[in-house]
Amino acid sequence: MAVQPSGLLGWVQPVGAGPTGTTATTTDVFGVGAYLLAGSEVQKYLLSQDPNSIEYFESYTNDAALEAAWADGSTNGTSSQVALGDYGDNFMELTYHNDQSPYRSETTYTFASPKDFTANNAYYLSVLVRGNAANTAEQMYVRLEDADMDSAIQIMTEPNVVQTAEWMELAFPLPDFTGINPAQISKLTIGVGTPGASSATGQGTIRIDNIRLFSGQCVTVQEDFVSDCKINLLDFAVMAAQWMDEYAETVTPLDPGTADLTAYWAFEDVSVDDYAYDSVAQAYNGRFRSGTTWEQFSGKYGGAVRFAGPLNTGSRMEIPTTGLSAGAGTVAMWLRPEGSQSSPSTRYIFGHTTIPVWGNRIQLYLDNGNTELDAGLGNTHLLSTNNYSLPTEDWTHAALTWDGVNYQVYVNGLLKSSGTYSGLSDIQSGEAHIGNNGSDGTPGEAFNGLMDDVRIYSTVLTPANMLFLAEAGTYSQIPDPRPTDLVLDGTINLADLLKFLEKWTQDTHWP
Repeated sequence: MAVQPSGLLGWVQPVGAGPTGTTATTTDVFGVGAYLLAGSEVQKYLLSQDPNSIEYFESYTNDAALEAAWADGSTNGTSSQVALGDYGDNFMELTYHNDQSPYRSETTYTFASPKDFTANNAYYLSVLVRGNAANTAEQMYVRLEDADMDSAIQIMTEPNVVQTAEWMELAFPLPDFTGINPAQISKLTIGVGTPGASSATGQGTIRIDNIRLFSGQCVTVQEDFVSDCKINLLDFAVMAAQWMDEYAETVTPLDPGTADLTAYWAFEDVSVDDYAYDSVAQAYNGRFRSGTTWEQFSGKYGGAVRFAGPLNTGSRMEIPTTGLSAGAGTVAMWLRPEGSQSSPSTRYIFGHTTIPVWGNRIQLYLDNGNTELDAGLGNTHLLSTNNYSLPTEDWTHAALTWDGVNYQVYVNGLLKSSGTYSGLSDIQSGEAHIGNNGSDGTPGEAFNGLMDDVRIYSTVLTPANMLFLAEAGTYSQIPDPRPTDLVLDGTINLADLLKFLEKWTQDTHWP
């Protein structure tokens, strides 16, 4: 697929004398423009084939052709004038002169043969309208006339429509055109003003486009448990059947053990060469750089490491990555930010990145000079932002998991964000940094504060495991929320009923 889930158009050939290699992230503005233009033409073709289409104005080439199909004041006796507008897509301009007799403006389309407005379960007549702030405020109306010359009018009484300088969809329910046969419509009239006006008002110009029929749509609301677009006794019966149910699951802390613990830095001791020992098998002993210091009694559990950003942006602990898994893993640690996290604004807690393509990210960091916890994975730096505001001068437990498709961010044992990612395929070469960005061995963007009990697992830890590492207690979670649990607390009770009653008897059909 050329269009990525993020909306990026990839695989675009760059400007040059000949073709060259591209990737899913190779893009350029000319490629995006051509893609959008082609897509808009395909859309116009599909709309023209829609049996519910009445008028898209794309078949007209000049004003005369438009006026031959859409009668205006020159032939229908009102104060209107129509013209063909073209800004890439055609539309009709309707200029109204309601300061002149007969003080209303209309344009009328006569069908070659009567059209069945009820075909294909049509329920609404839709008209796109765009006004102008300089227009005189006027109401709009639509008149339908059937083959027996009976007619019916619906008036859009909001006068500000003609003054709104953006496209708006006006929808007229077909059942409200009473006294006519909607299956035998011979004429469609669009008017500005009052149908039986007797006094002068003002003038202006509006645009009209995309006149079509469509069936009614149902706006989904949480309280519509039976999905019939109405909040009524049927929905109340669903809630009553689950009344006072308690369905939340209890999560109890569970020790993850050491079977999948790849590396662990307790920071209870360092070597004379400023190496922090890996407590698993010393395969991942970390080396301090640029002012990073060990403090024997400052940690969450005894010793801790202090990183010196922003005074020393190269402060970090380098660790080897050989043997670490890009397929699945967990990084977890205790943090205690201290002082400013600015200049530069990004402060990394854990960082691995390959360059120059800037991929294979595993990142926990603070950004924008604040202590909001952010995460990046694979080819996306801003994967999950503002997950939690870390308190300064206090300890917080943070963790990031990945499994090849999905990620999770935990704070103090509780899930703060989750989703999908891509672009993480290799962390076997080079090094990663604790307390910095991991992009290379040069000074980077160091965390400012203390860190303790850093762990890397080769599997995705469970919520129960996270509670254990964060020393959090038992809590309730709702993995599969019930629709009737409107306040999402795991119990169907009066709190949900009160929220339900706020929508009682509402009809959510649209428009």
